[in-house]
Amino acid sequence: MSSVLLFAQQTVFAPFVSRLTIEAKNNLIRLMWKDSVDTRGPVYIYRSRQPFENIYNPLPPNPIEVPYGVGSYIDEIEEPGTWHYMVVSSDTNGRRYEVAIPLGNVISILVHEGIIGQLAVIQEQPQSPIHQPVTGIESISVSVYEDAVSITFRTDGSAKTPVLYRSVEALRTPQDLLRAVIVQSGVRSSFVDYPVPGIPYYYSIVYEEDISRGNIRIQPGINTTRDPVEIPLKSSNIAGTGARNDLRSMPLPIISTSSLISGINDLPELPAPIPLSPEAARVVESIAGNYSGSMEQFRKHPKVFAEDMNTSASGGDYALRSIVQGSFASRDWPRTRDELTQYLSIPRTANAEARARFYLGQSYYFSASPQEALFEFLLVENTYEKEAAEWIQASLAMLHTQ
Repeated sequence: MSSVLLFAQQTVFAPFVSRLTIEAKNNLIRLMWKDSVDTRGPVYIYRSRQPFENIYNPLPPNPIEVPYGVGSYIDEIEEPGTWHYMVVSSDTNGRRYEVAIPLGNVISILVHEGIIGQLAVIQEQPQSPIHQPVTGIESISVSVYEDAVSITFRTDGSAKTPVLYRSVEALRTPQDLLRAVIVQSGVRSSFVDYPVPGIPYYYSIVYEEDISRGNIRIQPGINTTRDPVEIPLKSSNIAGTGARNDLRSMPLPIISTSSLISGINDLPELPAPIPLSPEAARVVESIAGNYSGSMEQFRKHPKVFAEDMNTSASGGDYALRSIVQGSFASRDWPRTRDELTQYLSIPRTANAEARARFYLGQSYYFSASPQEALFEFLLVENTYEKEAAEWIQASLAMLHTQ
């Protein structure tokens, strides 16, 4: 069944989520996935202490329902241990496609006792050496020549079909293949690929038959590249553009003309304000006194780091500054969330990722999504301890009032 997800074309009916990932912080676990384009009903999340292996076993009752298009959910766990999740699609008629697909819509996470508060890792099921799957690929190497990447690999002589994957993220586990792109099936060494310049990529070679059986092993340095390879922007000749000199600089700041035209800010005559009666004034003062402490936590203003206020930037910093000085500055929070999520989908430096997550947390906060905001601020509290602490407290205060 796993081959349905990995090889399905758009003409094949695939009522399952894809790109399912999981991460944890403190007692919160966040699931993220891509919804199926073939089913547009709610998504249901099942949680269990036992793996979702046999489709004939009864599923846990009362699954969590998430509307179509949300693509994420934050769960709160009660204790450490291994937790198993299955994310199920449904159609608009209420039919649920409750089929457990390895490397597809099921995933597990192991949180050790005593390390709650650290990022957990996806659990890899231990296997005995006798049944340990082998890659069948003996070596892989990549090299860059002008605007192309040459992938050379050596197999064990098997008659199986090699499949080449390309990813912007490091490939360490079989689950990582769900976020990768299939370049071509049935490739032969040496294979020439033409990826987008300026983006670092990882490559992996696995057998199609092993994917169908769920018998995949990822070995960096053997069937997967350890380090990314990137085509420099200056060597790109795509569409005859030659060197990438078309990257525009940051736009000039908007200049207000209101202060240049005399009288433009003159207001029409307004009626004189009518003061409150003594009784009403006392009531208002009482209300303000009772709630000033708690409401103060909600009086947050967008926070921007100094390095994102400069106009001289390039590469990943340029992209982040563009978001901060664009949608974030205009307080278009839905657009900010989308742009930052896209920005974080590509590996960034630790500092750039921390700043991006801090801005993403603020966009969730100002969108009245305190739980998602809290998760982002918890992820960066080690980098921005003081700043994150203030926003964590504000997110908790907002969470408790909902």
